[in-house]
Amino acid sequence: MSDTIFITGLITGICLCSAVGFRIFLPFVILSIFSDIYGVPVFLAEGFISFTLFIVLMILSLLEIAGYYNPWIDNMLDLITTPLSLAAGIFMMSIFMDNVNPVIKWLISVIIGGGTSLNIHLMSVKGRALASTFRSGYGNTVFSTIELVSSIIVTIIAIYNPWLSVIFIIIIVYLIIKFAILNRKKGASVT
Repeated sequence: MSDTIFITGLITGICLCSAVGFRIFLPFVILSIFSDIYGVPVFLAEGFISFTLFIVLMILSLLEIAGYYNPWIDNMLDLITTPLSLAAGIFMMSIFMDNVNPVIKWLISVIIGGGTSLNIHLMSVKGRALASTFRSGYGNTVFSTIELVSSIIVTIIAIYNPWLSVIFIIIIVYLIIKFAILNRKKGASVT
């Protein structure tokens, strides 16, 4: 495996793990659509997805998207999806480390893939909680939409140009952190 393919696979995996942090199932659905239907050359393991698994992922993705628009259900979803984001990040990264020594593959998948998706997910959980608290519940809808759109855009850009996706992720993370700081200050001034 050449260094260029390894680096490209690594960056693509990191970007897709970030997308998994926003929405767990949607990046897998989009990735399978692009790789199977459009034949986009992504570095996937052989036999990545079956039609049955695609349908299951599509249903889970739609349920996850709908659940995050309800402020009460989203708290329950956060309890379920936090450990799932770690597992999904590990799996997503392992897809892009197909031709790597198994020890290195799983170290990278666990540390970088799982860590990336879990950190993005936890940041989103905190941002959504602040949005719900300080925006009378309406901020949850806006924040959930931003997460959804971010997951879609990051996934699609990562498939075509992972380096551009890195820039987009940095911008999103910066905006979420800025949003959290502004809402924390607003909360401190209210009390």
